[in-house]
Amino acid sequence: MSHTITYIFRLETGIEHRFEVDFERPPASGNLPDWTLLDTHKCPNCPLPSTPGARCPAAADLMAIVERFSQLASIDTVDVRVLRE
Repeated sequence: MSHTITYIFRLETGIEHRFEVDFERPPASGNLPDWTLLDTHKCPNCPLPSTPGARCPAAADLMAIVERFSQLASIDTVDVRVLRE
């Protein structure tokens, strides 16, 4: 059984963006923006410890998507396909 999900976003212009999520991947690292810090709007039920510099794994994973779509209007139509491989 695979642990990968692929999200394919097709914009009205015909451009496609593909994002793969591998559930067995290492945590995101590198130069991450401050909004990925764990204590930035931390979920009330988050089990992760608040340590200096700790990152929210979900926020870190979303960074690539947020950056890629930052120029789109929130009302743009997008077709999304989800594939479980």
